[in-house]
Amino acid sequence: MNNNNLILKNYLSLGFAVINNEIKKKEIEYLRKLILLNFYNNNTKNYLSFQCCNEELQSLIMKFLNNNLQNVFLKQLEIESDTKISILPRIHIMKNYHINRLKSPGVGWHRDCSGELPYKYCNNLLSKKEYVFGKIGIYLQNNLDSIGGGIDVIPRSSYYIKNNLSLKRKILGFKIRIITIIHKFFSILYKLFNENFFMHLLKAIKIDTNPGNIVIFDSRTIHRGSPPFDDSIVNKFKQIDKNYYDIPDEIAKISIYFQYGSSTGTSSYFYARIREQSAETPEAWRKEIELYKKHSTELYEKSLHILSNSNLDKV
Repeated sequence: MNNNNLILKNYLSLGFAVINNEIKKKEIEYLRKLILLNFYNNNTKNYLSFQCCNEELQSLIMKFLNNNLQNVFLKQLEIESDTKISILPRIHIMKNYHINRLKSPGVGWHRDCSGELPYKYCNNLLSKKEYVFGKIGIYLQNNLDSIGGGIDVIPRSSYYIKNNLSLKRKILGFKIRIITIIHKFFSILYKLFNENFFMHLLKAIKIDTNPGNIVIFDSRTIHRGSPPFDDSIVNKFKQIDKNYYDIPDEIAKISIYFQYGSSTGTSSYFYARIREQSAETPEAWRKEIELYKKHSTELYEKSLHILSNSNLDKV
C-alpha cells in the first residue's frame, strides 16, 4: 500500500490523517514572521481572516494550500465518496489558542458538526457517503507537552456517526460529560489526575506534528486544541479571552485552517448555521471565494461549484 492510499485509509477509518509536509525551516520562519506582522497591522490578537491578510500572505497561504499530497488525498476522497470536493471558506489563522486545564471554561472536546446534530435534515445527511466536510490544519510549531502546539483527537469518533452507532456514541459522550462536570465543579479533584489519565479514558491521542505538517480531520471527529500537560506553563502568561493568551511571538502558537467539503456537507453546514443566525452565510463565503480568483482560477471555480450546488434554496 503506497503512502497516499495509507493516508486515505487512516482518514476513512480514524476520522483524521497526517501529511508530513516537507517545508524548509527558513520558509516556516518567514511565514510566521509575515503572519505576526499581519496580526499587528490588523490590530487583532487571536484571529485573522483570509480577507484581512495582505496579498503576499494570501499568496503564501495559497502556496501551502496547493500541496501535492494534500491535493492527491482530496482527489482520492472524491473518488471514494463519489462526489465533488473542494477547499472552501473560511480560510483563517488562529494565534495562541490554548486549553488551560484549570482556567478554561471547558475541557475543549467538540465536534465541528455539533451544531448540525439537533436537526433532522442534517442527521439525514451526516451518515451519507456523499457527506464530506472537515478542516485542514497547518501548525507552525511542534506539538509539545510543555506548551501545546496542535490538536488532540479521539480516533473513530466520526465512525460512530457515519455508521449510526448510537450506543458507542452515547457512551463516549457520557465519558466527556463526566470529565467536564469534574473539571467544572471539582477542579481540585481534576487537578489530582495527569491529563494522560483523561486521554487514556477517552482513548484519545495527541497528534505529534512538526512545523508545516498538515492534519486533515472530518467534521464528525471529536477533537480539541492540545493543552499543555504542565498547568504552570500557560499560567505564566496573561489570559486575554477564554482560551486565548498573551504569549510572546517567538513561542506563539500559530495555526492555519482551511475548510473542505462536498455540496451535501455544505448543505448540512448551512442548514444549521442559518438557524443559529451565525455570521457564516453563503454571501460571506461568496465574498471570500471572489478573492481566490486572483490566486487560483481552479480553486475559485471548484469552491463556487460546491456552494452553488448545495441546495441552499432548501435550507
